[in-house]
Amino acid sequence: MGKHPGDLLSKLMSSSSSSSIQHTLLSEIIDNRPSPPRNRLIEGDIVLIAMLGFACLNAKPNCRPTMKLVSQQLLAPKTLLAKRFSDVSLGQLMFPTEISLNPNLGHGCFAKTLH
Repeated sequence: MGKHPGDLLSKLMSSSSSSSIQHTLLSEIIDNRPSPPRNRLIEGDIVLIAMLGFACLNAKPNCRPTMKLVSQQLLAPKTLLAKRFSDVSLGQLMFPTEISLNPNLGHGCFAKTLH
């Protein structure tokens, strides 16, 4: 738990280790110093922030979320995760479908989802 973010990003950018990283669980890489989330809404907030963070890493600038969209997502009413927090993988955060908290997060290109 709590691996250095630079190491994680380097592995994500490397095509050889990218597929193995996608199977890594979010709970394995988050900082373990704060107590683990005990509330499903807080778990959802953590997943949302991680999803937005991965969306900001998109190689195509027009597919990254705008700051307006990020703020809208953070302020939007929250729903519970569709799956257990301990089962959310990095691959699901990078390509959200079944864990989506908001329909706009289930698309690959943020710029095209909100017109």
